[in-house]
Amino acid sequence: MGTAGFIFVATVVALAFGAVAQMILIAVGVPTQFGGWTVDTYADSLVFVPLSALLFLIGPRLVLAWATATGRITTRMLGWLDPADLKRGVVDVLARIGSADAFTLFDEIGLMLGTGPFLTPTKLEATLLALESAGRVAAVHEGTRTRYSLAASAAIR
Repeated sequence: MGTAGFIFVATVVALAFGAVAQMILIAVGVPTQFGGWTVDTYADSLVFVPLSALLFLIGPRLVLAWATATGRITTRMLGWLDPADLKRGVVDVLARIGSADAFTLFDEIGLMLGTGPFLTPTKLEATLLALESAGRVAAVHEGTRTRYSLAASAAIR
């Protein structure tokens, strides 16, 4: 995906600057051949200006669309962690083992969901804070660590 993206961006940029380069080459006296057509006058080189202007205007949008599309394709190929699945995973692990710190939860959920690079400590922390604010998880601070357990009022779904 990275190589294809580089080729796409390089092509868009090269085409966008093509008319400017073409006019400079003609001014220096270097004729250019496109198929059977020889561009050897300044007026001939002006044919490329509308294409170049169009690519200067829509080129950044094309590159952004390409990046968005390849990002979605790559995410689907590698996997994606739904926040609801992560919340269910936290509740399931805490229901099974009672209480745990964030490191244990991270390991257990990673084994359970097989999430690859999409389970990050930041996502787990955000999920734990969301569950704590919703009253489903209770946090007990023990020195530098925090242990989490299911709140007494939390219903396991």
